[in-house]
Amino acid sequence: ATPAAHEKPISSVSFSRHDKCMLATAGYDQKIIVWGVGAGEPDGGAARRTLEGHEEAVTALSFHPSRPGLLASCAGDASVKLWDANTGLEVAALTGGHEDWVKAVSWSPFQENALASCSDDGRIVLWDVDAKAVKKKLEGGHSDFVSCVAFSLHDPKILASSSTDKTVVVWDIATGKVVYKFTEHTDECNSIAWSPTAEGLLATACLDKLVRIYDASTEDGGGELFKTLKGHKSEVNAVAYSPGGLLASASDDSSVIVWDVESEAPLHSLTSSACFSGQLVSCVAWGALEEGVLAAGGEDAKVGVFAVAGASLWQGGGAMNGGAMIGGKSGGKSGKPKNPKAGASSRGGGGGGGGGGVAVGVAADEIGALRSDVTALRDEVKKDLKKLSKGMNQMNASIDHILALLKAQQDED
Repeated sequence: ATPAAHEKPISSVSFSRHDKCMLATAGYDQKIIVWGVGAGEPDGGAARRTLEGHEEAVTALSFHPSRPGLLASCAGDASVKLWDANTGLEVAALTGGHEDWVKAVSWSPFQENALASCSDDGRIVLWDVDAKAVKKKLEGGHSDFVSCVAFSLHDPKILASSSTDKTVVVWDIATGKVVYKFTEHTDECNSIAWSPTAEGLLATACLDKLVRIYDASTEDGGGELFKTLKGHKSEVNAVAYSPGGLLASASDDSSVIVWDVESEAPLHSLTSSACFSGQLVSCVAWGALEEGVLAAGGEDAKVGVFAVAGASLWQGGGAMNGGAMIGGKSGGKSGKPKNPKAGASSRGGGGGGGGGGVAVGVAADEIGALRSDVTALRDEVKKDLKKLSKGMNQMNASIDHILALLKAQQDED
């Protein structure tokens, strides 16, 4: 299909494991766009081709780790599809595994033909993509929608999943049994990612604004919360590790944070005036062949590409919208975010002014309490609006599908 920009929010981004200039994006407009990014592309970045075939919003993408150009996708039409990103052709449609929206796909780094998917039907499906058949189903670990799934990068028997039931489960694939169930999340868990450099470390993204890192190794001492990273001001939607072990997270606060995990502090806060300015950032991915290259997308239907060192891949950075590169910027602030309450104090006056000092202190406390109440209320409203927005996107995608079917029927008549 003729390349075109996304017309609805972007849900997923994925870099090729073999072509450092190839980036794929998925959207609620039912499209997958394959981009060429880098100095050799027109204007630094342009859409190469559009892949169309899903009948509902496309929710996730993943390039195969060893088969060049092979791209897996999943969507609200309960299907998983395989594509040749080099030609734009659909290779296979994997059906019969799910009965509801499919939310994520993950390739096994140990078996070329093994793909995992998860769904709102509460099920995790393990596929044999060569046979185009379901190999195994994992059920019973979650009590609600399964939002993400990821094969371990170090242990071929291990797979992890996250859910809107506020839990993350680590599975033994061979037995189908739960190894660990992490329950520290206080809200829906959206995304998970295994560290490629520290065996057994698993990062999670949660709507409670926190990024958590678990020791999910099956050795003695595993199964514990390792780190809690605080820095986002709103819900965290996605986490991703770079090949060198850098951790990034995307949030409703319109930013992507690259973390110094050791100090539990933000290392970089990436923002852009060209994309997701004031908009939700729903997805993030690292380049597989070049350390420090990162892409993120979200509600404004654009994708930004950054270099975390502070200097962008192109002059001024960039956001892709219909193939055009628009100048952006990546922040490079180090250390923990400033505490707005730090340094604030209630000063008492000297001598007869002491009573006035107490009054000011009480007023400051009351203002602080009111501010906290307002912030909490705002967050609740924002959360409700986000859920409504997701529901509207799903409904619009369904309406578009129905209209397309009606038009096709009218054309036949």
